Amino acid sequence: MKKRILSLVLAVLMVLAVTGCRGADPAPSSDPAPTSRNTEPAPSESAPAPSTSASSDAGNSTPAEPTAANYKIGIITGTASQGDEEITQANKMKEKYPDLIVTTTYPDNFTSETETVISNAVALASDPDVKAIVWCQAIPATSAAIAKGSTVKVKAGAKTYTGGGLASFVYSNTYTVLELNGDRAVIGQGKAVTAAVNIKDLTLVG
Repeated sequence: MKKRILSLVLAVLMVLAVTGCRGADPAPSSDPAPTSRNTEPAPSESAPAPSTSASSDAGNSTPAEPTAANYKIGIITGTASQGDEEITQANKMKEKYPDLIVTTTYPDNFTSETETVISNAVALASDPDVKAIVWCQAIPATSAAIAKGSTVKVKAGAKTYTGGGLASFVYSNTYTVLELNGDRAVIGQGKAVTAAVNIKDLTLVG
């Protein structure tokens, strides 16, 4: 009987021992799982500096020299004896733009030498490259000039362009300027050529 009771007590102790061992297992860790560390490189903060080389000398640039033009400008002034300011300035322009500016003068006694004034103007206008003529002063005869197609008379005693004589009736008739080249004017009636004369020996009619 005692043996049975002892066996039961041992069995109970063994069951209690097994149960106690199971309860002593370590509890699972409650620490959160480690997160992966971000390994991407930080964006670069050293952005390229803006270029400062463009147009650094723009304020110091000098104007380009004018290119060769296919035209000319005529300037007509008085002589130095009438006042040297306008002729001096015209000559300075000619020195600065030798291929662009052409100059000439009108006579001192321009009121009585109208033909010379006109002749000088026509000499400039006869150059096909001269597209404009600038008069520094408004003097008599500047509004009228002999041109191709003008109606003219020949001054008494005038000669041909080469110095030859003219028939007496030439001085009393009117003619049309058929050709004009510099100070050389070819005059005639209709299509018939009468003579070639110096433009200073012609006067406008009408």
